[in-house]
Amino acid sequence: MTKIINKLLNQLADEIDITDSQHGAIKHAYNSVADWLNQQNTKIAKHDIDIFPQGSMMYGTAIKPIEEDDYDVDLVCKFTKGTCGLSPAYVKKSVGERLNENLTYRRLLEKEGRRCWTLQYSDSLNFHMDILPAIPFNEEYRSDARFNAIYESMNTARELALLATDKNKVTQEYSFIPTNPRGYAEWFRSRIHFNRTKRVCESVERLPEYPYKTVLQKSIQLLKRHRDVFFQDQDEDLKPISMIITTLIAKCYNGETEIYDFICKALNQMSSFIERDDAGKYVIKNPVMPLENFADKWAEKPNKAKAFFNWANQATEDFENLSQITTYSGFEKELKRLFAQKPVDRLMESYRNQLQQEREVVATTAMVEKSPLVALIEKIPHRITPPWKLPHGYRVQIQGKVSYDGVNYKTFTSGMPLTKGVSLQFFPIHSIKPPYSVKWQITNTGEDARRAGCLRGNEFENSQLNGYGGQITGKRETTAYTGTHYVQCFIIQHGNQCVGVSEPFVVKVQ
Repeated sequence: MTKIINKLLNQLADEIDITDSQHGAIKHAYNSVADWLNQQNTKIAKHDIDIFPQGSMMYGTAIKPIEEDDYDVDLVCKFTKGTCGLSPAYVKKSVGERLNENLTYRRLLEKEGRRCWTLQYSDSLNFHMDILPAIPFNEEYRSDARFNAIYESMNTARELALLATDKNKVTQEYSFIPTNPRGYAEWFRSRIHFNRTKRVCESVERLPEYPYKTVLQKSIQLLKRHRDVFFQDQDEDLKPISMIITTLIAKCYNGETEIYDFICKALNQMSSFIERDDAGKYVIKNPVMPLENFADKWAEKPNKAKAFFNWANQATEDFENLSQITTYSGFEKELKRLFAQKPVDRLMESYRNQLQQEREVVATTAMVEKSPLVALIEKIPHRITPPWKLPHGYRVQIQGKVSYDGVNYKTFTSGMPLTKGVSLQFFPIHSIKPPYSVKWQITNTGEDARRAGCLRGNEFENSQLNGYGGQITGKRETTAYTGTHYVQCFIIQHGNQCVGVSEPFVVKVQ
């Protein structure tokens, strides 16, 4: 199945990438802003403005947001001449004033940000453009010991280094901070083996065109989308920044050509590129400016580090579990869980015939065959037979959710290994119209449950949790016993008629 997984992941990366029309709209807007800022005979023209993109648009790793709106476009507005003695306040305000001279940009311009000016496009475009004012890393600034140490630490692309504007939120004072977006872009290009014989340093550098996306670029796109879905219902501030994911995954890349194998490898290897300093703080070095630590916020907020490793562990498990899936309908269900519904719906449209054939096979075999899992649990001696006449087929699915802190729940799949002491919730997913009730049969196995006298399986329990539509349909459990356990639900109508039954949901506790 690895061949199919590679094919699906490659195509899914295309679905979460921005479309040609979106790229065209962003490119047109970017070039128009660049031309306006770079226009001659203006106040800032004497500084010979150089406009160029940075971030995911530059690397070819941009993705659609989950709701597919409000794209982020980052560009740098670099002053190249007459920069000696310029104050950061002058540099920052000059760019804002020039944007304000345009009636359209004045309407789009948001309140001044800490480092950037932001243009918020709307209507059919729905993206925002962050413009970062900057100057070259001039000799005069190297007299500052901290700046000089940063400059000396740069072994490559030193001549591309910049000082960007920064405004303190508390004191409102302006300062310069070192950065090297062009240097990082060249390092990233070297990692993807995207060879270019001539460095792009025109007065206005356009958005780069990638004739194809490499395994590295697509892998980063997929992992960024997995991250977005993983943190969708969590504190946004805990979400790992894209530069961390991009840097770690790029360091793992050695020209691999199979996307699935590379992602699994990278997820297992990337933590080896996370260092600790003498004080025990996490360090993820900028490869072209080593004194810049992409994980500097982890020391201030330790939950950021915990959130990163939680996500990385879940991503490792999720991608490895894809190798256990054997049907297109199985891939459809799991990919929607991992990457959200919209791109997977578009992806699976091309596999409509295969999905329909699988559904027909399931509908036919369900009439004459028992599920292998049902046949297995029927052999468990302490499990009693359901008292109802069961309908043909398994119209009901069980959604499992797990929480390691008792508060934040994430979906998990049947058979996924769990540890002791975590909280679980189960909900039936079906299209049966109410009114109905839901009965649950929990069957434990293993010595832990046997010694505790809690094998269960001998009763049909009521629901405890509000599910879809506000009805009490869900079941609450905890992982108390090592072993393999089974959860099955039954939909009951008209007093004592079973109109829907689920496949057993497997809970493995290590």
